[in-house]
Amino acid sequence: MKPLRVMHVISGLAVGGAERNLLNLVTDKSHPEIIHIIVCRRLSGGLYQDFVDAGIELIGLRQASYALYNPLRWREISEIAQLVQDKQIDILHAHCPPSLFFVPLAARKAKCRCVVSVHALRKQLSFFEYRQIFPVTRWVDRYVEGSAAVHEDLHRAGISARQLEYVPYGVDGALFASNTLEMRESFRKKYGISNDSIVACRIARFHSQKGFDTLLRMVPKIVASLPQFRLVLVGDGPEMPYLKQLVLELGIRDFVLFTGFFLQTEAVYAASDLVLITARTEALGISQLEALAAGKAIVSFDVGGLDEVLEHDVNALMVEPGDSAAFIDAVLDLAADKSKQQRFAQQSQKRFQQTYSVEAMRNGIIDTYRSICS
Repeated sequence: MKPLRVMHVISGLAVGGAERNLLNLVTDKSHPEIIHIIVCRRLSGGLYQDFVDAGIELIGLRQASYALYNPLRWREISEIAQLVQDKQIDILHAHCPPSLFFVPLAARKAKCRCVVSVHALRKQLSFFEYRQIFPVTRWVDRYVEGSAAVHEDLHRAGISARQLEYVPYGVDGALFASNTLEMRESFRKKYGISNDSIVACRIARFHSQKGFDTLLRMVPKIVASLPQFRLVLVGDGPEMPYLKQLVLELGIRDFVLFTGFFLQTEAVYAASDLVLITARTEALGISQLEALAAGKAIVSFDVGGLDEVLEHDVNALMVEPGDSAAFIDAVLDLAADKSKQQRFAQQSQKRFQQTYSVEAMRNGIIDTYRSICS
C-alpha cells in the first residue's frame, strides 16, 4: 500500500498544547504507512529537539519572516504549495492561526486535501485570528478537533457538521500512571521540597488566559491556614517576568517554585498532591489529560471545555469562575481530606482510560486522513 504523506503546518515548536499533541501524533510507530512532515514558520522552541530526536523531517518557511499584513507574506501560499508538489504530499494539516488561513489556500493551489485543527475556543483567539477561519472553509475537507467544546464552538459559528470531526486528545497513560514514589522523592529533593509539604502544581504556558496571577494572589491566604503548602508552576511564556515580580510583591517567594520548561511532566505530577486550574478560559488542554492519567485530585474554575473531563465532587472540585474565596476553601478542603483525594484520583484515571488514550487519538486522526483520501 502506498504510504500516506501528511504535511503539518504550525507556527513553531514551543511547549504548548497544540504542539505537544502534534508530537504525540507524529511519533506514532504503529502506523508506518503514514509519513509525517512538519513545516514551521519558526524552527525553534522547547519541543524542537524532541521532534528532531523522533526523526521527523522539519522544514522552515522562508516567506513567514514577513509581517502578516505585508503583501509579500502571501508568497507563503505558493511556498507551501510548492512543498506539497516537491514532497508528494497527500494531505495538508493546518494547526492554529495563521495556518488556518494560508494552508487551505495553498491546498487549493496544489490540488491537495486539507485538514484544519483550530485547537482553541473563540474566546482564546483575537477577533482577527478567529475571522481567518471562515473565508477559506470551502477548501477544507475536515476540521479535526480534540476538544468537544471547540468542535461545538465551530459548529455554532457556522461550520457544517459534515466538515467537523471530533477526535479526543490523547496522552500516554502508562507514562503518567506509573507515578512512582521514587519519582516523587527525586523531584522533591531536586527542588528542595520537604516530604511533608502539600504540593499543588499547574502546568501551562504563562499567558494571561491561564490565570496564573489569580492563583498567586490566593497563595497568601492558603498558606495562612496551610503553612506546609507549596505551589509548583511549570512552563514558560510572556507573563513569566510579571509573575515572578508578583511573587516578590506578595511576599510568597518561599512558597512558590518556578521550574521553567520541564518536559518530563510525569515527574511533576508524581511529586504533587493537587492540581490547581484558575484559567480565565480553556478548551481542553493536554495538561488536564495528563493530570487525569496521573490520578491527581483537581480544583478548577468551571470554564470552557473543562467539564468534558472534570465533574464536581466526582474527580474534582469545580468553582464558579473568578470566585477566589470559594477556590481557596476548596483547596484547603481537598488538601485536608486524603480519602477524597484518593477517590478523585481513581475517578480521574477511570475517565482517562475510557476516552483519552494516545492510541485512540492517533487511530481516530489517521482514520480521518484515510476517509478523505478514499
